[in-house]
Amino acid sequence: MKDSELLLILANILLILMAIAIVTGAVRYKRLGYCQKIITLVCLASLLTTLIVKELWKNGVNNHLFFHIYAVVEYVLLAFLYGKAFQNKHIEMFYRLSAVVIISWGLVNALFIQGVEVANSYVTTPSFIIWIASALFFFFRILNELRYEKMEKSALFWINIGVLIYFSGSFV
Repeated sequence: MKDSELLLILANILLILMAIAIVTGAVRYKRLGYCQKIITLVCLASLLTTLIVKELWKNGVNNHLFFHIYAVVEYVLLAFLYGKAFQNKHIEMFYRLSAVVIISWGLVNALFIQGVEVANSYVTTPSFIIWIASALFFFFRILNELRYEKMEKSALFWINIGVLIYFSGSFV
């Protein structure tokens, strides 16, 4: 089996797992907590972007525009999540303001700086740094406050681990 075939199989498995997460989130949407609803929306945006980008790539069409859009959508959704997670109006205001800045910066970058024909590293790099710092700050805060009796039962704990691993890996 060639490496490209193995990568295609793994990519399809990941798409199926994402679809399962979205269907599960949709079926249980009314019973989900705020964080779980946001993560369901992030998964939906990710799946749609992946499917569109994959189809464009197969047809030889430049697909970077959708990465520009996805980076901003992902940031805004995670800003809502972290804004509520810290339960502090100043921190919530920071995330709202940062979302406006990222949306504006994403538009300026796409239209005037990097353009939509290349990867949007000027937007993703600062957003990745913010999410890594947010995840570390979240862990620092919950360990200091001892807010959770059983952290492993908190959806936010696991979401935060995922955010830290994903954005750290993507940043590198």
